[in-house]
Amino acid sequence: MKKGSVYGYVKTTDLVTKKPDLYDVTGQRYVTEDDVVIRSQAKLSSKKIGTLKKGISISIYGKSGYYTRVKYKNAFGFVDSSRIGLNKPTAKAKKGTTFYVHLDQTPLFSADVAYSRPAAYLKKGTKLIGLKSIDDDFWQVRLANGQTGYVLNPYISTSKPDMKLTQKAIDRAKIYMVKQTTSFFASPTSPKGSGLVEQGKRVYPRHRVGNFYVIQSGWTPVYLPVSAVTITSDKRVVKKNNTNTRGEKLIQAAVQHIGTPYTWGSQDAVNGGFDCSGLIHYATNKAGKYGGRTNVRGYWYGAFFTNRRTSISSGKRSDIVFFQNTYTDGPSHIGIMLDNEHFIHAGGSQLQINSIYEPRWQEHFLGFKSM
Repeated sequence: MKKGSVYGYVKTTDLVTKKPDLYDVTGQRYVTEDDVVIRSQAKLSSKKIGTLKKGISISIYGKSGYYTRVKYKNAFGFVDSSRIGLNKPTAKAKKGTTFYVHLDQTPLFSADVAYSRPAAYLKKGTKLIGLKSIDDDFWQVRLANGQTGYVLNPYISTSKPDMKLTQKAIDRAKIYMVKQTTSFFASPTSPKGSGLVEQGKRVYPRHRVGNFYVIQSGWTPVYLPVSAVTITSDKRVVKKNNTNTRGEKLIQAAVQHIGTPYTWGSQDAVNGGFDCSGLIHYATNKAGKYGGRTNVRGYWYGAFFTNRRTSISSGKRSDIVFFQNTYTDGPSHIGIMLDNEHFIHAGGSQLQINSIYEPRWQEHFLGFKSM
C-alpha cells in the first residue's frame, strides 16, 4: 500500500472494502423517555437530526460531557445521557396489584396531592391493594381493613420487605457513588437482581437496611449493596466558614432531605418529600425569611426574591434558580444554587443535586434571583 509517498505492507485480513464505523460500540442502553432528541454535536445549540422513542434499545459509542454518542440512520449523533439507561422501562402495575410498604412512617394521604398532612402513617410490611395509578408518584390503595387512601410510589413495591431488618439513618450530605456497574434488588432477600446501576453514577440513599441502601429506581424503592458504593464528602453542601447567614441556613435546610421523594403539593418533610416550590417555601422559612407559599411563577414575578438575572453564568451560592417550560409553559421549576453551577432541588423522582449545564436543565434555564 502507499500512504503519501511511502510504500508499505499491511495484513490483508485487516482490510475491508467498506469504510468502517468511526467509533467502536461501547455498550447498549434503553431510551427512558419519549421523544429524546438526537443532536449533530454534543451541545445544545447544535442541529436536531432525529428523535428516539421510549423503550427502544440503542448502541452507544462513548460519551462527551453530558452527552452520549449514538448512531442514527448511518450517522453519528448525541443524546442527553440522563435520558437513557441500562434498564428497560417497565409497564405500570395493573389495578388489583398487591403492594407492600417498604419504609416505616409511610404517609397515607386522603387525596392524590400532599397539600395537607397525611391522614395516617403506615408501618413497614403493610399490605395494600392497588386501586388506581395516579401519574408517576401516587397510587390509590385499599388497606386490609377496607380503608382507602393514597400512597407515594417510592414507599411501596410488589416485593415483600425483610421484616427482620430495621432501617437506619444515613448521612444525606455525603456523596454515594457506585464503584462499578452493579445489580440492585427488589428486597434484601431477593435471589437475583432486578436491574442495574451504572458505574460512576451518584445515588441518593434514603436509609440503610442491613447490608443494603434503600435507593430509588425511578419511582420504586430498591436495594443496593453497601459494598458497591464509595462514600466521600461533598464540599458544596458543607456550611461555609461555619457561618450562620440566611443563605447558609437555606442550603442546610434543603440538604437534610436529599434523597427524599418528589411529592406533589408538599411543603413539609412530614409528608415524606417535597415538590420544587414546596422545598423553597420550607427552606426559606427555616432560614428566617418568612412568607406564604406560592408557585414558581409567583416566586419569579413576585417580590419575595430580588435581583433578577438571566445570564446563566451569573449564579452564586444560595441564589434561587428558575427554569421554564418544563411540564407547563412559563416559569415551572425552581432550586437552590450550591455554587455557580450546581443546584439542589426537588426534581425528577427525588430531591437531588444537578448541574445547570446538564442538557435537560440548560435548555429550560430562565434566570436567578437572590434572598
